[in-house]
Amino acid sequence: MKFHYLVKILLIIILCVSILTGYSGSGSGTEGDPYLITTLSQLQEMKDDLTANYRLSNDIDASGTATWNDNGEGGYYGFEPIGTQSTPFKGGFDGDYHVISDLYINRPLLDDVGLFGYSDWESNYIKNVGLENVDFTGGYRSGGLIGRSDTPISNCFVRGSVAGAKSTSVVAGLAAQSHDPVTRCYADVDVTTNSEVAGFISFNNDDVTNCYAVGSVQSKTKDGGFIGNPFGHGDGNIYNCFWDTETSGQEDKKADHVIISAICYNPDVLDDEYQFIMLYNPTSSAVDLDNWDYNDGNGYTNIGSTTNIPANGFFLIGVTGITPSADLTASLNMNTSSGTISIRDGSDTEIDAVTYTTDAYPVYKRYAIYGGGSVYSNDYEPSNTSQVNEFDMTGKTTVQMKTSSTFTDAGWDFVGESANGNDDNWTINALYNDGYPYLNDNPPSEVPLPICLASFSAEVKNGAVELSWETASETNNARFLLYRNDEVIESIEGAGTTSEPHSYEYIDHTVVPGVSYTYVLADVDYANDEVKHSDLTLTLIVSENDIPQEFTLENNYPNPFNPSTAISYHLKENCDLELSIYDMDGKIVETLVNDNISAGNHTVNWDASGLSSGIYFYRLTAGNFVDTKKMVFMK
Repeated sequence: MKFHYLVKILLIIILCVSILTGYSGSGSGTEGDPYLITTLSQLQEMKDDLTANYRLSNDIDASGTATWNDNGEGGYYGFEPIGTQSTPFKGGFDGDYHVISDLYINRPLLDDVGLFGYSDWESNYIKNVGLENVDFTGGYRSGGLIGRSDTPISNCFVRGSVAGAKSTSVVAGLAAQSHDPVTRCYADVDVTTNSEVAGFISFNNDDVTNCYAVGSVQSKTKDGGFIGNPFGHGDGNIYNCFWDTETSGQEDKKADHVIISAICYNPDVLDDEYQFIMLYNPTSSAVDLDNWDYNDGNGYTNIGSTTNIPANGFFLIGVTGITPSADLTASLNMNTSSGTISIRDGSDTEIDAVTYTTDAYPVYKRYAIYGGGSVYSNDYEPSNTSQVNEFDMTGKTTVQMKTSSTFTDAGWDFVGESANGNDDNWTINALYNDGYPYLNDNPPSEVPLPICLASFSAEVKNGAVELSWETASETNNARFLLYRNDEVIESIEGAGTTSEPHSYEYIDHTVVPGVSYTYVLADVDYANDEVKHSDLTLTLIVSENDIPQEFTLENNYPNPFNPSTAISYHLKENCDLELSIYDMDGKIVETLVNDNISAGNHTVNWDASGLSSGIYFYRLTAGNFVDTKKMVFMK
């Protein structure tokens, strides 16, 4: 009896522990059946199971995190980042195109801060999520999305502010450090620190493709509008990326001259002692070194006759202790403990100087040339030209950053163009995201309709309906469709994207007195999506007693036509009337009306099915009134 009682107690304890440690939402955490996150507390629960897969099922208001986790000093730590260096995130996270807003983190002593703190190579993905109005402060590595990532990242955006509290903090708008591909992301984040900071990513060890940054970038040492440290972190390249030079405060600092690097390896560290000067040419043209000099501390010496430094290429001008390569033309007399190496060009202008010491391994100096800032030392050596010459990113003005051709010319797939594919990953909207591009698959709720319709009205005049409308603004508006009794009667070109008011009008001459007509306006964007403005439906009847004030022959509609068209005319009094069709030779093709017709508004349909394509004329004779107009029959 006691045994069964103990078993029951044990089962109850196990059940309670299971309940306490299990995920509170639905799903099983597998890739095929991920945990569904519906609440802020469930978002925080991710830190308790770092190997599971998760998916957002709705937008998350995270403003409550501003009062989470009292720090005992009158403030709050806020949200706890998902994953640390000792216990990294190893699962998968799909935002499912939802937005997490107002997330707060204030952890100045924590070294990896972001929605995610640290992920490792076992993680699956972080994708399809937006972060609005983040407010983060962290220690060594801090990013709007993640501190340190070994996870593929795609289709994400971050807005807000991120700061580093340590003197050595590395801070960036999206990720402080990334070792896996990042694609189709953007950051509008104000980033600040005393050390290394960048608008998008501080340094990368894998490819970054089709991304941009527009936030403010502030640092006391190393900074960059897009990337903070473009060299020396593996084989990661950057393709077709941009940053706003005006909002970031970071000029396009791509170097326009040769960069010098001095390497002096400590013989006690390596089996072979060798020293050399490495030159890098970041320009798009080769540099002729024939008249260049180097100074190894014993005065300037001519480099000598040599081949050019190729565009975006490296060149070694001296080596000791290793087998010389084909492009070496001089030996160096570098002091084995410390010294200064400098070079000057053919005009005797000193290009750069490098102070080195064998206490560091190795030592060299270079420019952070793309979106970066000052000259600084670093203890990594670029191993091949692809590490720098594939950094394809450009600083642009704010106007250029808000112009779609800046991105489509670089191969970005936008709504409204097909040259770069039909996935329509991006769109641009003058009234949202401050006019910068945003991810088309993740349109935030505040994106306006293609047009803001200010008015839509109709008036009967001379037996026709005059319709007019005005837009307060338009976004990607390709055209308007005018419906009459649920059928499209006209397509009118829109103004595209504009924040200025525009006026439009159309006259419907094909109405019949005594008949009720209902008009509805619709707009169509460049993706061919249509929005009907049914809330402004107009219904009216053209009165049979609406007697015109003059004789009028209207333009036929449609024109060109196939195979039939409508011809409307207005009579101010009863009269004998003839309406005939003529060909180009002036021969009568058909007489449509030859009778005494009462005053009013009249419409006649003409079917040209049996005739050949071409230009025809129609002439109206009503008493002393005669008028002739041209029409085109196009099969």
